[in-house]
Amino acid sequence: MLARERFLEQFEALSAVADHNTPPALEVAPLEFDFDRDPEPPAYVVDRLFERQTVNVVSGDTGAGKSIVLASLIVAVCTDRGEWLGRDVDALRVLCVDEENPSRVVRDRLRALGMRNQHCERLRYFNRQGFNIGTPAWTACLRGEAAEHRAELIVIDTASAATNAEVNDNDTVTRLFTEALRPIATDLDAAVVLLHHERKQQPGQPANPGQAMMGARQWAGQSDTDVALRIVSPLSEETAENGNRLLRSEVVMRTPKVRDGEPDNPRLVVVTSEKEKRKLLWLSVTDGGRFDRAPRKQDTLADRLVALLSDQGEMSRSQIATELDVDEGGSLNRALKGALTASRISRIKKGIYGPTTPQPQF
Repeated sequence: MLARERFLEQFEALSAVADHNTPPALEVAPLEFDFDRDPEPPAYVVDRLFERQTVNVVSGDTGAGKSIVLASLIVAVCTDRGEWLGRDVDALRVLCVDEENPSRVVRDRLRALGMRNQHCERLRYFNRQGFNIGTPAWTACLRGEAAEHRAELIVIDTASAATNAEVNDNDTVTRLFTEALRPIATDLDAAVVLLHHERKQQPGQPANPGQAMMGARQWAGQSDTDVALRIVSPLSEETAENGNRLLRSEVVMRTPKVRDGEPDNPRLVVVTSEKEKRKLLWLSVTDGGRFDRAPRKQDTLADRLVALLSDQGEMSRSQIATELDVDEGGSLNRALKGALTASRISRIKKGIYGPTTPQPQF
């Protein structure tokens, strides 16, 4: 029997069975266009960062202050401050699902940031309730609570703790966005912000904020805005004149992905606080201005290395060290490894390096 005849026979048999259990027709609606009308401006919860009807990801390593930075945004909305880290804020009500932080820490931070009892009506906060967003029951629960609260900002802390997506599986991550979070954001005209951890950076791995999220690439691929937080200055402590402890840390905030095409302008975020023994008196999260840190010595050496090989061609490690006037050990090893990882140079054979082979132009 010919292959096509065999296929048709099997298809008819399957169709006969399927006719008894045919699912209902799906209702879909194509997008309508009117190019004679001026486009509507984007409606932002946070100007040029978190737009309504979008799902966004804020990522960072442990200790980068993800929860504190987002707590300051929650307080900015609930206290009607109108701005956050130098950006306009246009929202009134927040819902937060927090499966990470103990309730004591949540209360202390929010109070220290400026929340008071008169602001509680604007905030609905679920703490360690076992949310498993992505499963039908928990997705429906989130939708119902957000709709009843009329939430315009929905914060989920974190992806690993509060959703059912397998962190390394692109398919389950995609379904979390497309079947659970994005419909809620669209139907409720809200901005969803999902906090997520970063993977540990491996030696020689380039620090690319757009590829630093832990697990599947679709955490970044499905997000409408990707915000990356990186530690610049770890937590430090000083003693005030009154004997209290003054704490300070700095992180850099970058936006490697914004669907509306906004540039990635790194900003310094400064977190300061005062503690009386163990009591948190106040907490502040402020914009420290544009982040322009001088390049690391390792990066500068790598640039010199690439230029040298581009000019001279193949060279041994010892020849490179002589020309660059550096030892053959530590710093040169790191520069070589970084340039190789980034495909800026080529290893010809053991101990011999050369410029990257140019690709043919078509």
